Amino acid sequence: MGETIDLSGNFVILDITIQDYRITLAAIYGPNNDEPAFFDNIKNKISHFGNSSIVVVGDWNVVQDYEMDTLYYRNENNPQSKAKIHEVMHDLDLLDIWRLQHPFEKRYSWRGPNRKQSRLDYFMITSDIEAFVISSDIGISYRSDHSLILINLKFSSQIRGKGTWKFNDSLLKETEFIEKVKGDIKTVIEEYESDPSIDIETEDKQLI
Repeated sequence: MGETIDLSGNFVILDITIQDYRITLAAIYGPNNDEPAFFDNIKNKISHFGNSSIVVVGDWNVVQDYEMDTLYYRNENNPQSKAKIHEVMHDLDLLDIWRLQHPFEKRYSWRGPNRKQSRLDYFMITSDIEAFVISSDIGISYRSDHSLILINLKFSSQIRGKGTWKFNDSLLKETEFIEKVKGDIKTVIEEYESDPSIDIETEDKQLI
């Protein structure tokens, strides 16, 4: 089990185990302004744990669908952050579970001035644990301009999905990882070259 905590209070990321399922759980508070780098940083920190199962929840301060997720908005907020979130969703195989379970419903988690409302708060989960989600909901608010959001997961009732494997390309920026891969490649080549029973040219073609 591990954790990564932002001292400014914008995220907490935990590496946890629930009924033998290892999961990265992240709670975030996204910036009010258009800062796509924040979500890129979240992706890199989540990827560091290396878990295929991920749950990310919080106030993203970005809507997913302007038509479905806003009311009385004049302009679309934080478009660069929205594009970055969609990129992160693709890279980490994340799903907006409430929208999947309520594809045509218009409900909002935030209320502001001039009757503005939007769905800024939501859960993102990886597809391999989608079958575990029994329900998702947007609750009522109490002394807050944000509503409670909930998902109900039952890990013992379903067979875990396969999910989608994606290479964590953020590793290509880590010197330690690059040096380890180079070392592993060198070791394999030396092992092949030292064994006269192996035709290295034939093996290279098979590996390709």
